[in-house]
Amino acid sequence: MERVDRDSESLLMRSAAKARDHFAAREAEGEDWTELWGRRLGRALAVVFAIFLLAWLWLTLRGGHS
Repeated sequence: MERVDRDSESLLMRSAAKARDHFAAREAEGEDWTELWGRRLGRALAVVFAIFLLAWLWLTLRGGHS
């Protein structure tokens, strides 16, 4: 059981690290600073837009059943 806990913890840690690296655009090292910040901004805006769409969908569906 301890091994399962340890493996699931490490999976969670690796997933969190991959997400952090993705949003920080770490794969763009050595490239132009405008491209680096463009990637970061684009990824942040994509998350904001996805949250907006989910909220809009939830409010639309919730309002339709009232």
